[in-house]
Amino acid sequence: MKHINPSAYTINVNGVSIQSSASCKFLGIHLDYRLSGRDHIRYLSNRCSKLLNVLTISRTLIWIPAHSGILGNETADHLAKRAITYGHTLRNELPYLDLHTIPRTELISESSNHLKSHGRHKGIKYFSRFEELNLKPWFQDIQLSRENITTCCRIKSNHYALNHSLHRCNLVADPSCLCGFSIQDAEHIFWDCPILINQRTTLLARLSKLKKKPPYSVLDLLKKPSSGIVYSLHVFLKSSNLFDGRLEMTTCGYYGPIKPIEEEEERAVKEWKQWRKTWQDYCSKTKAKSSKIKKYAQQTGGGPSLKTSEQLTPIEEQVLETLDITAINGHDTIAETATSEGEQKSQSDVKMMSKYGQILVCQNDIKLYKILMFS
Repeated sequence: MKHINPSAYTINVNGVSIQSSASCKFLGIHLDYRLSGRDHIRYLSNRCSKLLNVLTISRTLIWIPAHSGILGNETADHLAKRAITYGHTLRNELPYLDLHTIPRTELISESSNHLKSHGRHKGIKYFSRFEELNLKPWFQDIQLSRENITTCCRIKSNHYALNHSLHRCNLVADPSCLCGFSIQDAEHIFWDCPILINQRTTLLARLSKLKKKPPYSVLDLLKKPSSGIVYSLHVFLKSSNLFDGRLEMTTCGYYGPIKPIEEEEERAVKEWKQWRKTWQDYCSKTKAKSSKIKKYAQQTGGGPSLKTSEQLTPIEEQVLETLDITAINGHDTIAETATSEGEQKSQSDVKMMSKYGQILVCQNDIKLYKILMFS
């Protein structure tokens, strides 16, 4: 094997003698990070061949791991370490980019202290388990849908459409669960409620496969969750029809899952989102039509009657009457969402038929509309 003698060549630059090196840098080669190891070898070989062919020198390409044992490299390392300890301090000014770390570090520290101080009297339950300040969202490294992320965030913040959370916001009068337990919160729904025992069996089996051991706490599971844990919890909620399907108020004053019309005549067959859209569409259409009729009457002094198609239909008259009865004065965005407290205008339910089906509007109970419209 023939070796290149690095002392055989010398470059003179401005009177300074620079001895050649056996490294690739001397050959003017710049490695490309996009190339694989084998491609690098091929590239180096071709480059060396072209340069050495000019000098008509016999060559052999060799690989030396980490340049170990080469006197030049060992000498350079020794001098670099010595310069760190005994070298002279340079008077060059620091780059301005180095100063960016100072306000950034202070901002992170002040924000963390601010959140922790507020966490002593607001969001106590959240900060007791999730007090660390992360600069990246908790779902940064796992693949989740927006629905998964939203559901987990609501559970972690303790704000969701279960009676215990709604009761704290004065949206329902009773925080208890349908099963009779005094509190209907996420922990009760996931682990204790007897109504959901079948769905819970599947959930526990999934958690067991993920090597999660009891006792379980949904907040502990969501501290640093994997995609498998989030998926298991979300499947449980979807199958229970609690968070996603929402709840409807029955004539007895309790809440229960929406039932098909075939099972019970006075139950909506569509999901709550579809019923809310239907209700809002009718409200908007009816109010616009009613406003147009009033404006026409003022301009004509009650002149010629409108065409049949421009008049209110029976169902639109019922909608308009219901809006007048159930309006909440002073609400910024929704003026027809719930019955005013103490409302005594009607003691019976108003049934409205639409082209999509049937919806039950309880005029006497503010809770139904707040569950239906504010969720």
